[in-house]
Amino acid sequence: MVQVGTAAFAADAWCHPTTVAISGTTLAKDAPQAVSDFTDGYQLTMTVTAGAPVATEGNAGMCINGGETGTVCVMATAGDEDGTIAANGLACKMFAAGAFKPEAENDPATAVDLPAGAWAQMAPAGVNNAPAPAKAADAAEDAEEPQPIEGQHLADGLNTGASFSVVYYQPKDAKTYAGLWRFNAKDEVTGYACGPDADTMKTNKKCMTATLTGASTLIAGAAIAFGAAALF
Repeated sequence: MVQVGTAAFAADAWCHPTTVAISGTTLAKDAPQAVSDFTDGYQLTMTVTAGAPVATEGNAGMCINGGETGTVCVMATAGDEDGTIAANGLACKMFAAGAFKPEAENDPATAVDLPAGAWAQMAPAGVNNAPAPAKAADAAEDAEEPQPIEGQHLADGLNTGASFSVVYYQPKDAKTYAGLWRFNAKDEVTGYACGPDADTMKTNKKCMTATLTGASTLIAGAAIAFGAAALF
């Protein structure tokens, strides 16, 4: 795990403490076909810790980029009270290689969701909408079908010390990548902070450059239960 944000909140650069971790896990037998076609099991986890309370309807957003690589960004939007996360306020987006302009303006509309095969999951759980759970095997025939789960705002979710994160499967190793880029141990990446409000959120500022560390071999077991709903 390495720090790509700043160890403490840097208000002038909007940088929140942000870590990146790479791990390897053997895919479970029940892995969806889209996942097994997309990945060899290596995951990336990006965690942002609020270094200061996020103001009402503001946001905390951090991205990682490796120069000519693609870019992955995670963001949490505050609700109608300082330090809260709004219902459905968690998001993870990516820019294809060359599409992200460091220390410049980037139109959020050019960022897209991670592919289905990445099986992206965001935390804290319960903030974003989720599909209905599977009907219990022993449920009565006339039992009501489970309903989709509505996301809820989270009190203190963006107060100092609170964290939000994304974990996703990376694409199989390749010479080039059409969309989501694969980050590996020993890659040098830079963290960038997104502006904290509507007027600045298109702008990013440099936080810290670091060399990634992480798994070099796969380990047994699946880090994500494939019975859970994917983010995208």
